[in-house]
Amino acid sequence: MSRPKGNPTSGRDEMAFEGTLSDGKSARAMAVTVSLETSGLRIVPSDDAARPQFWPWRDLVATGPLRREEPPLLGNVNQPDARLFIADAGAVPPLLRHAPHLSARRHHMRLLAPMLAATVALLLAGAWLWFGNVPVARMVANMLPGSLHQSLGRSLVRGMTHGKICAAPAGWRALRRMTGRLAPDWPPGTERRVMVAKIGMINAFTTPGGYIVIGKRLIDFARSPDEVAAVLAHEMGHAELRHPEAALVRATGLSVVTTMVFGDNFFGNAALLLGQLRFSRRSETAADAVAIRRMRHAGADPAALATFFERLEGKYGHGKSENGDLLTLFQTHPPTAERIRMMKRAHLPNARPILTEKEWQALRRICDWTKSLVFIED
Repeated sequence: MSRPKGNPTSGRDEMAFEGTLSDGKSARAMAVTVSLETSGLRIVPSDDAARPQFWPWRDLVATGPLRREEPPLLGNVNQPDARLFIADAGAVPPLLRHAPHLSARRHHMRLLAPMLAATVALLLAGAWLWFGNVPVARMVANMLPGSLHQSLGRSLVRGMTHGKICAAPAGWRALRRMTGRLAPDWPPGTERRVMVAKIGMINAFTTPGGYIVIGKRLIDFARSPDEVAAVLAHEMGHAELRHPEAALVRATGLSVVTTMVFGDNFFGNAALLLGQLRFSRRSETAADAVAIRRMRHAGADPAALATFFERLEGKYGHGKSENGDLLTLFQTHPPTAERIRMMKRAHLPNARPILTEKEWQALRRICDWTKSLVFIED
C-alpha cells in the first residue's frame, strides 16, 4: 500500500510505501514505512523503539532485476544480510528512476559481461592451441588412465595378430636381447610387450599401452639386425611419447575409445584401423630422435634406419608390393628427406651389430613356431 508523504520542498517524493525489514541475523521482521527521498530510501520502523535507517540509491542491490509487476525485494551492499521488502509493486517505477542499475537491462548487461569475457578467453585459448601447434590430442590422451591405454592396446594387438605371435625359442631370445640393449631403462618384464607376428605387411606398429608388433615380413626385408633394431627403436619413441594414444583420440574420438574397451565388433579389423592412423611430421621426427638416442646408447648405428627407409622407398614407394599389399612402413611412417639426412648425420663410426650373426639368423626364423598371445599383465 502507498500513501502521500511529505511535500516537494522537503526533498522527498510524494509517495511512501509500507514494507518489512529483516536484519538477516534473526527471524524477526519489523514493519516499516519506506519513503523515497532525493538521495535514497528512508526506512522508518513502526516500532518507535527502533532507529530509522537511510539507504543511499547507490548502495541498493537486488537478487534479480526489478520488474514492474512484482513487489521489490532490496538489499544494501553495506548490510549484506539485511533485506527490505516493499509490499507494493507500484514502488518499482520510482525506484528505477532513482536506481537504474536495478533495471533488467543493467542486470542482463552484468551477466553478459562475464559471458563475453569467457567467450573471448575460449577463443583466445583456441587460437593459441591452433596457431601455437599445441598437441591437444596428446593432452587428452595423457589424461586417460593407464588401464585404459592397456585395454586399447590389447584390443588392437589381438585384432592385428589374430591372437597368435611368433615364438620360436631361439628367435624369442634374440628379440629379448635386441629389446634389452635398446631399452635397458624399461622396467623388468615390459620388454615382453615387443613381439613379432605374421601381420601380412612390411610394417611395425605401436599401440596404446606401449605394445609393439613387428611384422615378420619386415624382418625378412631387412638386411641386418641393425635395420630391425632401428625400426624398433623408432617405435619405442612413439610408445615413450604416447603418439598412438594421441593419434587414436585425434582419428576416432573418445566415444570410439569407449567402444573399443567394451569390445564392439566394429573394431574386428584392428590392422585396418591402425593403418588409418597417421602420426604428424613432428611426431615422426620426435620418434626418430628417440631412435637415434637409443641406438647410440646401445652402440649400434642409427643410420641403419635411413638405409632401411631408402631401400623400402625404392621398392614400395607407391605403397603397394608386388602382391598388392598395402601398408608398408614407408606408407604409415613416411620419411622426409630432412629426416633421412638427420639419421645419416647420426651415423656412429665403429658401431657394433645389435645382434650376433647367430642371433640374427634365429630372429629371422622366429615364426617357425607360433603360440597363443598372452599379455604379461594376465
